[in-house]
Amino acid sequence: MTCRSSFRSGPGWFVGMNGSITAHCSSESQNRSAIAASTLQTAALNHKTIALATPWFGSHPSFAATEVILHLFLSADERRATSHVPESERQATDHRQLYVGGVLVLTVGLWATSSLHGVSAPVVAFAAALALTLPKLSGVSLKAALREVEWGLILFLAATLVMGRALIVSGAAQWLAAGLLAHVRVDLLRGPLRVAAFIAVVSVLAHLVITSRTARVTVLVPTLVLPVAALGYNPTALVLLCALGTGFCQTLPVSAKAVALFRNPGHPTYDARDLLLLSAVLMPLMVLLLLVFALWVWPALGVPLGAS
Repeated sequence: MTCRSSFRSGPGWFVGMNGSITAHCSSESQNRSAIAASTLQTAALNHKTIALATPWFGSHPSFAATEVILHLFLSADERRATSHVPESERQATDHRQLYVGGVLVLTVGLWATSSLHGVSAPVVAFAAALALTLPKLSGVSLKAALREVEWGLILFLAATLVMGRALIVSGAAQWLAAGLLAHVRVDLLRGPLRVAAFIAVVSVLAHLVITSRTARVTVLVPTLVLPVAALGYNPTALVLLCALGTGFCQTLPVSAKAVALFRNPGHPTYDARDLLLLSAVLMPLMVLLLLVFALWVWPALGVPLGAS
């Protein structure tokens, strides 16, 4: 079987009768080849692009988010207030501190050398946790440690992981992405600005459906990025745009593990309404920054949005 394409030869994609982009791959191997080719193109970015493009993009959203948080959730007096950190007295290191520090160093060392000894990271972590519950050595008993565990949070995170995995395994995530693309007319994707805006918006919003960032990229690259690239755009730039856009995950407590974890540190922090308010401001800023980098910054570094 062969792939049909009435617009442009690409990795199993064609323009349907109604002018929309429709997926029609002839074989899984051809689709995997297309994904591999796009991955190799991304990996082939020169050192200057890798050194400048990603750190520059990472710093700008961080600064913008900091300013937004300060002005949304703090008063002017609170922003001008000076933090005073009390001085702590130097104390002699006891055997418990040395023991805990030793277990920590050993754990990190075993994680870093897992390819040599073959022990998986979860097993190492579990053994370290048990080693830290020896009262005579660490001062913490197993019973006391178990009482401090946020079991509800663990179950919550496990449930979100299962939901994300189910979306991938069942094909529901791919179906949603392909269905979205099938209803987008080709004439709406004419021009770099429209293409960049489409990829950026979908990538940023994907965290509302798929909680895992790795899963988001896994779904969006073959079902969204590659068919759009087949219309005459640089897959390297589109993959970079999609990968960075999927990093946005501040809207809901389930959107990221860190958001859920720091929501319950034992004292009041933020609630779902705070996250929605923050996301309502940060999401447009994120899309705007993605557009600026995709249309001007990355082309200046050798990654144009148009096909070379």
